[in-house]
Amino acid sequence: MDVRQEFLRIMDTQKLMALATSVDGQPDVRMIGFVYDKINKVIYFVTYPKSAKVEQIRQNDKVAFTTLPAERIECVRGEGVARPSSRTLEEVAPVLEEKRPGYMEHIKPVRDRVALFEIVVDEVRVVLSDKQDHLLRV
Repeated sequence: MDVRQEFLRIMDTQKLMALATSVDGQPDVRMIGFVYDKINKVIYFVTYPKSAKVEQIRQNDKVAFTTLPAERIECVRGEGVARPSSRTLEEVAPVLEEKRPGYMEHIKPVRDRVALFEIVVDEVRVVLSDKQDHLLRV
């Protein structure tokens, strides 16, 4: 089994993740849609700049996440640094569209009110079952 291939498969097929932030020792978690950019090795998500999560990220950019499996226990978990992306939505559109065809058309009505964020991670845990949990350097 190739853990890197399993990591990429999970990141390609799972559409939601739980993203945890923390400010002043108070954790907060929410579900977000995401895409993983295999070339730049970052996780992207689109959000409203005035959301609570963005304010929390501004105060503490360290986040934790886990993908949300649809059926089995398989998931990717990790910690990283969240920040506004230096790339534009248009630059990332091919990655977004590959995972979510029609996404750019879907967000067109709110395009001028959303921002692209990224999560940079060094390593993740790839959980394939209750007995298979692998550390992977991204």
